Amino acid sequence: MGGQPVEVYEERGFQTVASWSDPDLAEAVVERGIATTEQLPAAATVSCCVLNLSERP
Repeated sequence: MGGQPVEVYEERGFQTVASWSDPDLAEAVVERGIATTEQLPAAATVSCCVLNLSERP
């Protein structure tokens, strides 16, 4: 769990293994005025980022 932009994780060695637009998140950000419908799906895209510890020095 994080909540930071994907770039923050990738800069720290994480790899993005999947990304998708979450319809519940899309509804919530529009409902709360955090994003407009024009900003979707980018405003509701979530990603799974992993760090492979066996590859770390």
